[in-house]
Amino acid sequence: MTASSNSSSSRTKRPRGGSSDARAPSGADGAPTAIIACGALGGHLREIASRRGWDVQIHCLPSMLHNSPREIAPRAERLADELQQNGLRVVLAYADCGTYGALDRLCERRGLARLPGLHCYDVLAGPDRIRAALEAEPGTYLLTDFLVRSFRYSVLVSLGLDRHPELWPDYFGHYRRIVWLAQSPEPGLAGEAEAVAAMFGLPLTVMDVGTARLERELESLLKGAGAAVKAKDLRRAKDFRQIQPQSLRDHGTRASTRATLDAAVTAAPGAAL
Repeated sequence: MTASSNSSSSRTKRPRGGSSDARAPSGADGAPTAIIACGALGGHLREIASRRGWDVQIHCLPSMLHNSPREIAPRAERLADELQQNGLRVVLAYADCGTYGALDRLCERRGLARLPGLHCYDVLAGPDRIRAALEAEPGTYLLTDFLVRSFRYSVLVSLGLDRHPELWPDYFGHYRRIVWLAQSPEPGLAGEAEAVAAMFGLPLTVMDVGTARLERELESLLKGAGAAVKAKDLRRAKDFRQIQPQSLRDHGTRASTRATLDAAVTAAPGAAL
């Protein structure tokens, strides 16, 4: 994914032969559904929708917006407005993603719904597993498949480490291990994850998470399309001071780290989610 200013969109095609699952879950009015998604999740969402035969539109915002999370909600709202004016039901395939509740306020204001969780790691692995991993070793750097594939561009280049490798300790000196939330058994990806860990000089722990949880949450999101975000999720997102500063690592320029620290959230390098 590049940090293009234009969103990318696709309309999933039903697989040949069809199935009883050939229509996406929809709301009461039966309007077609558009999913506004983080570009880092786009590939998985398209695979799931295609395999399930869901007739949905997927519009991906640039994954690099995670380096400036304050921009996520405004960009999502502009796209949501355009899609709703075209008669589409809109849902957000985003967790909070460092927006400090801005996406929840958008959902509340426009009657939308989003994926649950504070970040994509919650969506993929579940908040309990992520919390346990970070409590076991606070100096944990989390990788997703997307981050493994895009590490050079989304981390090294965006932080300027390709030009100034001497800055590496300033960004990453406090990490003690790498945990890869592995979603797919793609050939060669394990080797790329090992290569990222080698850059840190740290051991790699592989946590096989797959995409089953993401698929369940996506199906639930589509079934509730058009419904406002639940009040308990809003309360949780609004009180970020309950989160320990070391407990959430998401994306990683210094600017994004400062922004999320303002919300008592520490950002981790990357563009995953």
